[in-house]
Amino acid sequence: MGSLAGEIPAQLLAPDRKQAVIEWVRDLHVPARFKRRLLQDWGAAVNVDLSGPDYEAVTARAGE
Repeated sequence: MGSLAGEIPAQLLAPDRKQAVIEWVRDLHVPARFKRRLLQDWGAAVNVDLSGPDYEAVTARAGE
């Protein structure tokens, strides 16, 4: 499977946009495994280390 980073809007492809990326990914209507993969691909694309809570945040329901 290729990288999903191409699916992420260009304005979010910056290391300082982690929270915005988490919110954007969390709001997508795709399975949790795709959300985690998108976040992983974003981290690799912008060279940001991600933690367990970051991955949990993309699969949490909005407002939690």
